[in-house]
Amino acid sequence: MGKRVLLSALLSPLLVGGVMAAVVDDFEGGVGAWWTGNDGTVTLSASTTGASSGTGAMQIDVSIPDWKICAYYNAVAYHALLGTPGAAISMDVTVLPGEFTGTWMNAEIVINGQNVGWNPLGGNDLIRDGQPHTYTWVLPADLIQTISSTQPGDWFEMIIVTNTDAATRRVYVDHVQILEPQEHITDYPFGELVGDFEDDTLDGWLENDATFTRSNTGATRGEWALQSD
Repeated sequence: MGKRVLLSALLSPLLVGGVMAAVVDDFEGGVGAWWTGNDGTVTLSASTTGASSGTGAMQIDVSIPDWKICAYYNAVAYHALLGTPGAAISMDVTVLPGEFTGTWMNAEIVINGQNVGWNPLGGNDLIRDGQPHTYTWVLPADLIQTISSTQPGDWFEMIIVTNTDAATRRVYVDHVQILEPQEHITDYPFGELVGDFEDDTLDGWLENDATFTRSNTGATRGEWALQSD
């Protein structure tokens, strides 16, 4: 039986659904550079539960209810990317129903920096079915403008916050990414374009035991992709 493959080619670190992604942490080596406060109410640890990319995740345990900062990350290395129009942050979160006694819980990302101030990106209600779910926070245009027009300063942080009515909580976090929509990428800073199939050609791709045609199906950049039968 023949196989049909649709290609849109850009050599880059990661391309997800037409979106460029810089992976901040997959927690394959523990909790990495994440840290928490020193009041003793939050514990960060490595876990295999909740792993959605690889085999590791970060387990967050909080011993009090209500709004709480869970984890900090020094995001200076991603300052320029977060200052790009359309930038967003995503992470996969797992909550086990047997480990949760409340009626609601949400999570949010905060961008905090010396030159940008405290910027909560809004809460996402967490699904509590024991499966990893991807949640996304889009940076508002005014925050992106502020980031792009300033230096990181002495601190520039990405912060994970959770809020719940439960007396205690446990969540598992994995695959934290910074996303940048492709339409905002110019000059291909993440890689070299080797084919977008927009100019009525196959961009130099040669057939080998297959038949190549251009197709609108599978296009992630522009209107055309390469169909391989």
